[in-house]
Amino acid sequence: MSIESNFIGTRTYKEDEKTTLKADLDKYREQFTQPIENEITKSNEVLELIDFLNDFLINKLEELGFNEQVAIDSSKIHLLSSDDFINKFETNSRGIFDSVEDAIYINIDKCSDQLTLITTLLHEMTHYVSKRKFFASQDNINVARTGYKIVSNWKPQQKKAFIGLNELLVDFFVSQTLYENQEYLESEYGISENDLENNEYMYAEYIDVLNPIVEKIAIDTLANKREVYTDFLKGLFTQNLLVLKKVGDSFGKKSLKILGLLGTYLHVDAHKEEALLRLIEKYFSEEDEDTKENTESEIFSYIENNPIESES
Repeated sequence: MSIESNFIGTRTYKEDEKTTLKADLDKYREQFTQPIENEITKSNEVLELIDFLNDFLINKLEELGFNEQVAIDSSKIHLLSSDDFINKFETNSRGIFDSVEDAIYINIDKCSDQLTLITTLLHEMTHYVSKRKFFASQDNINVARTGYKIVSNWKPQQKKAFIGLNELLVDFFVSQTLYENQEYLESEYGISENDLENNEYMYAEYIDVLNPIVEKIAIDTLANKREVYTDFLKGLFTQNLLVLKKVGDSFGKKSLKILGLLGTYLHVDAHKEEALLRLIEKYFSEEDEDTKENTESEIFSYIENNPIESES
């Protein structure tokens, strides 16, 4: 990441301030290259796997036109037991990437088989190489963007957007990368094409939101669907999210706000997230404008009537 693109928000950063902030951030991150409390030592097999996944990642990014990538150092990846993962993050998910710490944390007990470990590592490593921006307040440096996910720390009431879209596209990127390397995965780890077809991606259920979006954009812009999917994937790593403008052009001015709500209750309330997901699916799949407008009202009413207690 360049210094010029690191920091955003409602104020202007002077050049010397940006340089100082980046130096402060780099210094803060140094501690997370060391083993943390109760970290599980990475075996030679895991270290070798991280090297292979770095190669997969760099090759896939080059295929998308990003040619200046470097491998993620294994010291940035920390393995924890489920108990220690929950104690640290208050969730029992398979993995977490922290943009500010510049560190990946893997819940090793949730990755009991080789394919799940590979998928989880590659998912978090993809977050790591996604486009990142930060907001510097008087006291802290906070993440403002990771891939598509936006966190508006500079607003009086912090807002998060595109959480679900970001996770879905990372999963989509991971799925493509694994399929493109299936022969190698089978020769080294016995992972067949059938295994990949039945693989449990963490956010696969969101794909029914993306598919109709891609189909309509392809029709409206006279593009093929593969090109549109690729444009969405590229947005994870680019400065500008121009593909989102196409969503607005095809679905109307409130469609981006609705797409941004996907993932609102992720890791907070699974039942509420499921209900919201079904409404958003219905909105982007609906062709009748009156029904679509009614669904739009349902979505905003649902959010208003189900506030999240903490927006931290």
